[in-house]
Amino acid sequence: MMVNHFTSTPHLDKKNHTLIFFHLPKTGGTTMHAILRRQYRSENIFRTNPEEHWESLRIFRELPDEEKSKYRLITGHMRFGIHDDIKNPSSYITFLREPIQRIVSYYYYILSYRNPYLLVHIKSKNMSLIDVLESGIAREFENSQTRRIAGYVRTAYGCPPDDMFDLVIEHMETTLLYKTQYWKQQACQTTYI
Repeated sequence: MMVNHFTSTPHLDKKNHTLIFFHLPKTGGTTMHAILRRQYRSENIFRTNPEEHWESLRIFRELPDEEKSKYRLITGHMRFGIHDDIKNPSSYITFLREPIQRIVSYYYYILSYRNPYLLVHIKSKNMSLIDVLESGIAREFENSQTRRIAGYVRTAYGCPPDDMFDLVIEHMETTLLYKTQYWKQQACQTTYI
């Protein structure tokens, strides 16, 4: 991915600011997490469990405010909105990937070793990538990047909310630290095949 013309962002005060890295699956986030992890003390990092990220987020939301406020880096699979659960000033960072490439990568990732439910389902029915896309078995295959940035992860397959793309633009304009000059195009690309 070529990166051009970053928007300017003031220097962050790591003592009073929480950086939220929301890792969109199959976008290079594991590498970014490893880089970020070296920038913060371990007691100041909250990472969602990659296998049970919804449960991790539920646990985080139930923590007392004073405990949440100690985290300077929140990282992992999630949707937009966790900043509402913390008192500290915060900003998001994420990576976007060309949607079709991301979906192809995710399909082969599942076939190689991850997500036992999908792997069993796909292999038992001998499903091609096109079969998976048409089946609607996982929302991760339909506009996942857009859904997560909008904060809509649990909407029905094939039925994105009317305001989803407007929310993506609003969230990216107001809370993401750095954007390439092509961010709107990348964030709002649909992946219907």
